[in-house]
Amino acid sequence: CTINMFSLFVAVEEFEAGRARPEDWAYWIKIGIGHSSPPQVAVFIRGIKGSLEEGARRADELMQSWGMKDSVFGYVPGYPGQDWRPNILTASETN
Repeated sequence: CTINMFSLFVAVEEFEAGRARPEDWAYWIKIGIGHSSPPQVAVFIRGIKGSLEEGARRADELMQSWGMKDSVFGYVPGYPGQDWRPNILTASETN
């Protein structure tokens, strides 16, 4: 899922801020992002941000802050929450 790159950006933000250690999450990121495997993405997002909803919220905030006004990160793929919103990526904003 292309949208999972924004899950990775959330993790990198936490690594850069010193709130998480890349070596603790490298396996989950390698499989989750490298093999496009939502269960592993869910593990590292939940572990780093505390919940899938918080990870999705932060990913959406990052997207909006970068000018991605037509795109939405509503949920970690495969794990729609109770406050489900669709995931939307426009080609022009993603590129």
